Amino acid sequence: MIKIGRIGNDPTISFAVEELFSYLQKADRHADVVVLARNEYLPRETNVLWVGRDPAFALPAVDNTQLDDAISIRVQDFTGVITGANNRAVLIAVYRFLKELGFNWVRPGADGDVIPDSLSYTHSVSISTVPTCRHRGICIEGAVSYTHVKNMLAWIPRVGMNAYYTQFFTPWCFYDRWYSHRNNPLYTPTPLSRDEIDALNTALIEEVNKRSLLYHATGHGWTCEPFGMEGTDWAESTREIPVEVKQYLAMLNGERKLFGGVALNTNLCYSNPVARDAMTTAIVQYCQNHPEVSYLHFWLADGINNQCECDDCNQKRPADWYVMLLNELDEKLTQENLPTRVVFLIYVDLLWEPRTEAIRNQDRFVLMFAPITRSYLKAFADFDKNEQVNLAPYVRNKLKMPAGVAENVTRLHQWKKMFKGDSFDFDYHLMWNHVVDPGYTNTARILHKDMQNLHSIGLNGMVSCQLQRVAFPTCLPMYAMANALFDASLSFEEISRDYYRSAFGAHGTWVENYLKDISDYFAHPDITPYQELDIKQRAHLAKELALKSEPVIRAGYEQAAGARKYSWYYLLVHVQYVVLNAEYRMAREQGDEAVTDGKINAVIEYLCQMEPEIESVADVGWMIHSLKKQRRRHDI
Repeated sequence: MIKIGRIGNDPTISFAVEELFSYLQKADRHADVVVLARNEYLPRETNVLWVGRDPAFALPAVDNTQLDDAISIRVQDFTGVITGANNRAVLIAVYRFLKELGFNWVRPGADGDVIPDSLSYTHSVSISTVPTCRHRGICIEGAVSYTHVKNMLAWIPRVGMNAYYTQFFTPWCFYDRWYSHRNNPLYTPTPLSRDEIDALNTALIEEVNKRSLLYHATGHGWTCEPFGMEGTDWAESTREIPVEVKQYLAMLNGERKLFGGVALNTNLCYSNPVARDAMTTAIVQYCQNHPEVSYLHFWLADGINNQCECDDCNQKRPADWYVMLLNELDEKLTQENLPTRVVFLIYVDLLWEPRTEAIRNQDRFVLMFAPITRSYLKAFADFDKNEQVNLAPYVRNKLKMPAGVAENVTRLHQWKKMFKGDSFDFDYHLMWNHVVDPGYTNTARILHKDMQNLHSIGLNGMVSCQLQRVAFPTCLPMYAMANALFDASLSFEEISRDYYRSAFGAHGTWVENYLKDISDYFAHPDITPYQELDIKQRAHLAKELALKSEPVIRAGYEQAAGARKYSWYYLLVHVQYVVLNAEYRMAREQGDEAVTDGKINAVIEYLCQMEPEIESVADVGWMIHSLKKQRRRHDI
């Protein structure tokens, strides 16, 4: 008999025990498992597996027990203690214990649950650790359904992550992209109303709370919503802006109007104290009404080179006006006794650091580094700290955004001279670039290296701005990210080996090598190991390899069961995607535009046809969007 001692009635601890109970029975349906409800740890009760928190349990020291997820597992033959610094950490510790027993989660969703064939009732698990990074989160992006997000929320603590970010006041546009099925004519659109999407989002926040995940909210929109303008997507507005609101909009070329017709991309006249007061007052009211928010994001407008050009605004950099806003917000939050943590971002124009203002209450704020224009051919660690970087001067609305890692990291360091508080990376590895890497290996390697070296550039974690469905052909990039954030000592090779063994079983090494070759054949000329071959030659080799490997993959699919069968199936569907992608590249290199258009259309048609089969692992609509964008730009 396995006796699980649940300590207390906290919903997250109760959920952790439910998960432990459920997974043990999945591995052995005859397992005799009972749950003992106790208010505290009772050492006189023997042969009990205690789950929860108690002063008697030893844990590694951390800076902040609310935010830092120290875990401790001391279990011998299902007797002992699973605990954590907070309730979320206890849940993470339960999943870590299960992984030590042979369970794993190789992608979000039930089809990614790897269940061992049997339970070992004689085992010893001894782990006491603190994650390398405090911030280990995912941000909503792409096209999502309720189920897609729910699957992601379930997966996050299973791989040791701890946070989720919904963006905007309501992340309407991400749900609408899915339910409207804009990029797949084979789907019937089923659009939802704003109220219906609000209800979905509310239900998903309950899933966040059930796991005690750190909840990040809002972001863009504070330049819109306080002034009656909708800030939930990037669509052009046809509504007339009232005169009383226009006075607060940024002046560009002598006019105060929506930038490009998009409210979300429109900055304000930040030298206007009335505009600043309206923004900060709205944020205070939001914080009062939403105590469930762990981190409130206060961002300015999206877009670049869209700052106000009036005489008063010209007296300071945008970053100075931004810091002034942050200080004014802190004063109001302090007056209302609101402890809300506020995230501010350094992004596009705001990469140029403030010159005259400084953040006063640094404990209130968290710096978010968002290098959206960076290249992903190099990792942060490839930056030579001794390199002399020539930083472009700030010229209002005439800025060229940096692509190189060196300039982006140097910009961060300029900000860090003024701000010494908490900080994290907000990066985009899994938004666009992975689409040009069908094998995902090089994407995963760069992502892992970035996460492994965040502390070296002064950052304490990552909230990944990414598609929610990035597991076609595998979930290695997300898995590598999660593992490196929790334990930066793990090499990419260790994580990759662990992943492929879990996802594909005994033939995991073969799949690992196959996808590495696919990734290298499609790689940018600067990083491919096949420097002697041109793009067309490498695409031809990728096609040949995929076709030659198909019988092996099909056999793997036919012989596998459970989550591994799904892993092989997605890889089987992926073969034709590689073939068509390679043919598109070969045609493009030959220079025949008509043939090239036909080949990329074949890729898109295949994705549309297969979407019902791969919906849970591939954001097909966003992949199509990215492929079309690459076709226009002739990206590699």
